[in-house]
Amino acid sequence: MERELHEDRLYLEAFRRGHNDALKLVYECYVPALGKYLRGGFSTTSDGRSLRIEVEDPVERLNVVQETFAKALLEKIGSPTMVIVPTRPYLLRICRNLAIDRVRARQR
Repeated sequence: MERELHEDRLYLEAFRRGHNDALKLVYECYVPALGKYLRGGFSTTSDGRSLRIEVEDPVERLNVVQETFAKALLEKIGSPTMVIVPTRPYLLRICRNLAIDRVRARQR
């Protein structure tokens, strides 16, 4: 499905303009992967310490996923430079950073 999104010129233009159907399609395409990524967890290093980050709470997981899309999509809508649909690695990176930020905020 990802490949099809990148190849459909009408869809890409609708996405760039922020049309709801196009945004919904991107959301539905990537939500399962982001949720699975957060549920499975990942390792990172922060302040010289190794951390294992897993988002077990389904509500928190959904919040992180929604924040990911808000950051990736809503800030870019209408931007003349935003001509492609966000890719899985781009969204995973945002998702990862948001999860790390939440852990850091809780530690403070």
